[in-house]
Amino acid sequence: MFDLAVVSLLVVALACVLMPAQLSVLVKFPNQLVLPVVDVLNTLIGWINATFSPFFRWCGNVLGYLIRLLDRALANTPWQVIVGVVGYLAYRAAGLKLALLTIATALYVVLVGYWTETLRALTLVMFALPIAVLIGFAAGVLAYMNRWLASAIDAILDFMQTVPAFAFLVPMIVLFGFGPVPGVIASVLYAAPAMARNVRLGLELTPTEVIDAALISGCTRVQTFFWVKLPCASRQILLGLNQTIMATLSMVIFAAAIGGFEDIGWEVLRAARRAEFGNGILAGIIITMLAILLDRITSALATNPAYADRRSKWKQDVCCLGAIVL
Repeated sequence: MFDLAVVSLLVVALACVLMPAQLSVLVKFPNQLVLPVVDVLNTLIGWINATFSPFFRWCGNVLGYLIRLLDRALANTPWQVIVGVVGYLAYRAAGLKLALLTIATALYVVLVGYWTETLRALTLVMFALPIAVLIGFAAGVLAYMNRWLASAIDAILDFMQTVPAFAFLVPMIVLFGFGPVPGVIASVLYAAPAMARNVRLGLELTPTEVIDAALISGCTRVQTFFWVKLPCASRQILLGLNQTIMATLSMVIFAAAIGGFEDIGWEVLRAARRAEFGNGILAGIIITMLAILLDRITSALATNPAYADRRSKWKQDVCCLGAIVL
């Protein structure tokens, strides 16, 4: 029976290919049966924009002001200081080798002339990352605590992770207008699911023996969550932070399409439009090196929890930081 149905479908398909004019009813779907989904969505987005536009514009103006304030602060900071601080953080996270790699990367950015554009890209990441981490952490905790909410949250996260990146930008432009703010919001929506899933997974992997021991010791639910479950899940949460950073950085080029912020993503986009092979390669290498550095630093924090136990005298740390800056 199944084979007959398959053969029948193949015969009908072959007939449609050979006689498209005679079988136009089968070849082309009737326009009168097409649902007006696009019109409904446009009407809905237009109503949201007309009703809540002042609120979204106000939020966009505040966030845009903060972004530009941080951009000016970084632009006015000597590059030697920024290189020294970042190199010191890399040293504290994973040792001398990563610190030297970080300093070499920063010097490469300076020497090829993309220092300002790179700082602007990092500004967007610095704003999008905390928001994505907070939203993802809250969603992961809610999904862990309530199995009814978990199904709805999983569906939302699946939707956020499967929708193309550019699809996030379209409604953001309508609500917030052009500029860096829609890019930041789109980056948050794209990056938050990674944090949410890792937080939930880390909490679910907490050994039941440890939880039982905490409850027997007299810990309340709140104390058990903060003193037992979160520390046990810290490794998975740090891995989620690593993935969130990577997802946020990957949105830099997409955000540049509407941001007009003249960051490193905008340089890649402009080089592609003008077919400037050299500039595109240089800017692309910078984004790749930034991703590698962020991955190495956060991976060191996630896979080597003992880094926090490395104690040294404060004079040693100050001397090291001064040496890097100089």
